[in-house]
Amino acid sequence: MSRLLKYIVKIWNTYFGWLASPRLEGAAHLATTFAVIVGVWAITSQATQFSEQVSIQRELAISDRWQDHIRMSIQYPEFSTSKVDMSKLSENNHEKYVWFAEDMIFASERILQYAPDDPQWINTIKYEMRVKRPYIISDDFLGCPRNGTLNINNCSKTKRGDFSSSYCTYVPELRRIIIGAFREDLFASSRLKLAEARCHWDVLIQTVGVQPDA
Repeated sequence: MSRLLKYIVKIWNTYFGWLASPRLEGAAHLATTFAVIVGVWAITSQATQFSEQVSIQRELAISDRWQDHIRMSIQYPEFSTSKVDMSKLSENNHEKYVWFAEDMIFASERILQYAPDDPQWINTIKYEMRVKRPYIISDDFLGCPRNGTLNINNCSKTKRGDFSSSYCTYVPELRRIIIGAFREDLFASSRLKLAEARCHWDVLIQTVGVQPDA
């Protein structure tokens, strides 16, 4: 048995001894390193592809959301203009217009969640805000009294109850874009800045726990 074992070892050393050579060991280390590099590249590539897919899905999501509002604009062409006179709308149409305008503002906020620095989207949002100007400067959105006063204390005591501003419920990033859309519109800009000041005032009184005088 020992002679057979020696014969096998001799055959192995003769024909396969090169596998144990130092040169091959170096090649093995190189192959291992290469395999690690390939593995890292594969993982990085998959992560990049996943990130791109997520980005595409988000873009599709916000595009679909905006398309929903465009379809609504086609359905209600009478509301898709900056010439709407809210004071002349019937109660039913008034509610529809408020809902229509709020849908656009809400869609804009969703878009900013996914594309906060996209100039094309920001310009689109500003344009639509100007189209919805009648609602943007209205009591329904800003919560200010119909006499148009710029006094912040009077603005907090409307005839229809306490200050109730839909404007303040939106994120500051969107509110800045809304104000920017009306930078050259003195009346709208004044009302928006007043509402913005009131938003900060409400945050302040909530923080310190002090209520304004009734």
